Amino acid sequence: MAGAGEQHERELFGVRAIKKGYATEEQVLAALRAQYNAKVLLGRHLFLGEVLLLHGVLSPRQLAELLRETGELHEEAEDVHSGRFFGDVAVELGFCTPQQVFTALNIQAEEDRRGERHRLIGEILFELGYLSAEQVRQVVAHLVDRMQEPVVSDS
Repeated sequence: MAGAGEQHERELFGVRAIKKGYATEEQVLAALRAQYNAKVLLGRHLFLGEVLLLHGVLSPRQLAELLRETGELHEEAEDVHSGRFFGDVAVELGFCTPQQVFTALNIQAEEDRRGERHRLIGEILFELGYLSAEQVRQVVAHLVDRMQEPVVSDS
């Protein structure tokens, strides 16, 4: 049986930051959006804690404390949590076609096969000119908004 200490060690960074009162849910969601946009639009991965620090939400001391407590577990991309994928939402919103997403998936698979840096589908769609920066932001916002929907009820 897992003890309380073991339970919070497995919590994701953003969840723990909210529970400790270091950040609000809105601040964490905004940081997740910024994190994903940085990855897709700039090709740069930022850790959630890094984004919260850069936004002035966390102090360096709070960041170090949260990293210790969470075992340095970080949130995954928004699509992992929502169970919906970037390409699916982009098609659903009418921003690109299924064929364009398929092309991006093939490029991603080929790059992975060659051992190149793994790129997100949104990053590839943006680079190919299939999506604008604003459309990327809208897809990310849609995915993050879906994360706010309750998954499990306590009743």
